[in-house]
Amino acid sequence: MSSTASPTSGRPIAPRLVTWLLIILGACEVPWVIYLVFAQQESFQAFHLNIATLGLGIAAVVLSSLSCISLLKDWPSAPAWCVATATLVLFLASITTLSRNVEAKVALRPDHVPLIIAIPGAMAAGYAAFVCLRGNRAVHEVGIKIAAMVLALVALAFLARTVQHFTDPQSTAVVTRARAIVVLLDTGETVGLLGAGIASLRGKPRSTLVFSMIGGVLLICDAWTNVLTAASGLSFDSAIFYLIVGEVPSTVLCIWAARCAARELRERRTQRAFAVLAP
Repeated sequence: MSSTASPTSGRPIAPRLVTWLLIILGACEVPWVIYLVFAQQESFQAFHLNIATLGLGIAAVVLSSLSCISLLKDWPSAPAWCVATATLVLFLASITTLSRNVEAKVALRPDHVPLIIAIPGAMAAGYAAFVCLRGNRAVHEVGIKIAAMVLALVALAFLARTVQHFTDPQSTAVVTRARAIVVLLDTGETVGLLGAGIASLRGKPRSTLVFSMIGGVLLICDAWTNVLTAASGLSFDSAIFYLIVGEVPSTVLCIWAARCAARELRERRTQRAFAVLAP
């Protein structure tokens, strides 16, 4: 009689050390987020915005394109690229919307454009990731193709925005609502780290993949913006310190967990295929 037990029953998805480090780092982020709620300044002077937005814009174009291609070609890595795309475009929309004084009376201001791009992109990427992770792609083939086309349009839209930012001579600006941006970003990192660690510990590869990709993308965005936009002196030194002791090791752990989860999902997919073919 064949066994129906999960292949990961009784063991984490990622190595046990990686799993517990994710949980510990995520738990350490909780008091840090609480501290930021009260201590983070409301605004700050950001530098090198051209380079920062150029890097984030290129990343959005690349991830959206990879999501589109992976969906059309049915790559096993499609869910990971889609989760990463949804996370990045929502991050870009959030910081752009929160860092400007948006006037509600004016429709479709430049400040609204990233949000208009990001919402359909995140919805398409999230839908595609959900369908692929559930193994229902064959049933939702038309929906997957529509999602891929939406992601292609999102990639083109972010490409146009990236060129616009690159040609903008302004490289320094005051970022308003900095507290909301920083708290939102660090909360997302906390959810990603804790979620990936707990899901790995419980032997859930799909949840491990989703949370680890969310955490990894947000940590990379955090490191990129902190280092590039910091003023010289203490602010820059602090950004480098947090990069070395926090963001780099946390990102490595998230990528490690995501790779383990993707490998586990491929193995399960292969086992299901053999089970269908078996007499």
